[in-house]
Amino acid sequence: MTHIVVIGAGFAGLEVVKRLKDTEFQITLIDRNNFHQFTPLLYQVATAHLEAEEIVFPIRQLLNKNTRFLMATVHEINPYTREVITDVTSLNYDYLVIATGSVTNYFGVVEADVHSYPLKTLQDGIRLRNHILTLIERASYATVEEREELLSFAIVGGGPTGVEFAGALAELLKGPISKDHPNIQPDDFKVHLVDANDNVLKVFRDKLSGYARERLEKMGVTIHSGRYVTELSRNRVYLSSGEEIKARTTIWSAGIVGPDYLTGWELPLDDRNFITVDHHLKVIGFENIFAIGDIASIDSHPLPKMATIAVQQGQYIAKYLSGDTTEPFQYRDKGKMAVIGRNAAIVEMGRVRLTGMLAWMIWSIVHIYKLIGMRNRLNIMINWVVAYFRKGGQTRVILPGSEDRILPMMELGKYR
Repeated sequence: MTHIVVIGAGFAGLEVVKRLKDTEFQITLIDRNNFHQFTPLLYQVATAHLEAEEIVFPIRQLLNKNTRFLMATVHEINPYTREVITDVTSLNYDYLVIATGSVTNYFGVVEADVHSYPLKTLQDGIRLRNHILTLIERASYATVEEREELLSFAIVGGGPTGVEFAGALAELLKGPISKDHPNIQPDDFKVHLVDANDNVLKVFRDKLSGYARERLEKMGVTIHSGRYVTELSRNRVYLSSGEEIKARTTIWSAGIVGPDYLTGWELPLDDRNFITVDHHLKVIGFENIFAIGDIASIDSHPLPKMATIAVQQGQYIAKYLSGDTTEPFQYRDKGKMAVIGRNAAIVEMGRVRLTGMLAWMIWSIVHIYKLIGMRNRLNIMINWVVAYFRKGGQTRVILPGSEDRILPMMELGKYR
C-alpha cells in the first residue's frame, strides 16, 4: 500500500487524515502529543474560562483502520532516502505531509523569550493561568508598591489572539477575581495591549477594528498602538516611544516563525523559516513532499495563519493525493471573526460586517460547531451559559506542579 506520513495533528494534518480514511492508502500520523488541540480557545484556558481538557480530543478516537498513530518527536527528515527519523523509530514514506505548525516570533527583542509567556500550546495555557492566579494570590498580602507591579499585565500583539486574550483577561480580573479578593479593587488591575500597527486587528476593516479598540478601552484596557517593544526585563516592558510599562507578566502574541529544527531537514525555507511550496503545496524541488498550515509559504508569500486556511489545505492535499483534483490550491475566504469579551465580537464575511451581541452569538455558535467531540461541545456550551449568567469563569484553580519561573516566592516582602 502507498504509505503517507503526516507530521502534526493540528487542523491541517488532522484534516488530511480524516479525508483519507477508508482509502487505499496506509497512513501514519505523528505528533508529540496524543491529542488534538483546539487552538482558537486556548486563550480561554489561560484566562480561567475553560478547563484544559475541554479544548482537546484524543487522536486515536479519530483514526480509521487504514491509519496508525505514532506519539513521537521528529528529529530528522531525509528527503532523498524518503525517511522520517523520530525519537521512537524510523519510517519510510511514499508521500510526506509536513504540518508541524509554527513557533513564537520574538523579533530579536532582548530577553523576550526569557521574560514573557507565549501562548501556543496547551502547556503554555495552563502555565499562564497558574501564573496569573498565583500573582493575584500573592498580591492579596503584598505591599502597595509590590501590588502595583503584580497586578499589571502587558500583552504584546494586537492581532486576534492578543485582542481576545486582553478582553478575556480584563473580564476575569475586574469581575470574578475582584469578588474572590475583596481587598483588591477592580481599578488595581492594569491591562496593557501593545501593537506596532496604528490600530488593533488590522486584518479587519477600519470600522470593525475601531469598534474592537473602543470596546477594549471601555473594559479598562490601555492600548499602546503604533509602538513596538524594544526590550523586556523581569518587570518592565520598554517601548519604541520611550515609554516603560511596569508589569510582572508579559504575554507575547506578536507573530510566528518556522521552528529552528527545520533548518536541518534539507528543505527550502524562506526568510521567516517557513517551508516554501508551489501552488499545489508541494515543497519546492520535491514531488512527494507537501507542507501545509502555518509552516507553508507559497512562493515566499505566507498566507494568513488561520485555522480555516489550514483546514482547506488539508482538504486539498487529500483530494490531490486521491487524484480528485489537479488544480492549484486556492483559498476560499469564508470570513473572519474575533470576540472582545461578553456580548461583543466582530464578524466580517464578504460584505456582511457585524458587531456586538449578534456577532458574539455567531462567534459562539461557530466555535462550538467546529470543536471535535460532542462531550467538548456540550461542556463548553454549558460552561459559557453558566459563566454568562454568573458573570465569571469557573476554573480559578492553581493546578499542582505549576512552574513560576518569573516570580519566585522569596521576591515578595514580608506578608501583611
